[in-house]
Amino acid sequence: MSPSLQPPPPALLRQLKLIVGEEHVRHETADRVVYSYDASVYRGLEALAVAYPENVRQVAELVRGARARASTGARSRRRPPSSSPCPA
Repeated sequence: MSPSLQPPPPALLRQLKLIVGEEHVRHETADRVVYSYDASVYRGLEALAVAYPENVRQVAELVRGARARASTGARSRRRPPSSSPCPA
């Protein structure tokens, strides 16, 4: 079963690429699905994109951007909890 993910907002992709560089941002469905859950039984947030920072400055910039996005009321893509465990 392949998930149906909305495309990431272009403004978000531009911001991530400015912070970590285009080669360190992934937004393909497979990458987003892998990073959208962990070992818990609950489905978490849908990953809009995945960024791979290389240093503390980039991590700080990513956190600042996430906080700014949250404070502007950016649309949440929270999924309801799942009753089945995540795939192994």
